[in-house]
Amino acid sequence: LVCNNKVYDVSGWHDHPGGDVIFTAAGDDATDVFAIFHGPGSSKELDRFCIGSLDAKSRSAYSTAETKSEEQLAFERGYRSLRTKMKKAGLFDSSPFYYAYKQATT
Repeated sequence: LVCNNKVYDVSGWHDHPGGDVIFTAAGDDATDVFAIFHGPGSSKELDRFCIGSLDAKSRSAYSTAETKSEEQLAFERGYRSLRTKMKKAGLFDSSPFYYAYKQATT
């Protein structure tokens, strides 16, 4: 699978904490899926599986289904840009006070 333009061979990683769901991204770009389901420090775990990087030409074509259209690539860039802005704005930060409030009121 590909994540942030790096290629990872996870075919033998059956001990993945999320189970075999990791194989649903096999042969495709898993950058966005990885970002959604993993915390900031998780990418360090991928280092041992890295087998290379994609060159610029291969990035747009890397998929087992079909070559990605420019429209799809633009959508992915927009999504990633929006997510970065939201992270900088603190919209993904959790508050321990919120969870204490939820515990106390339910």
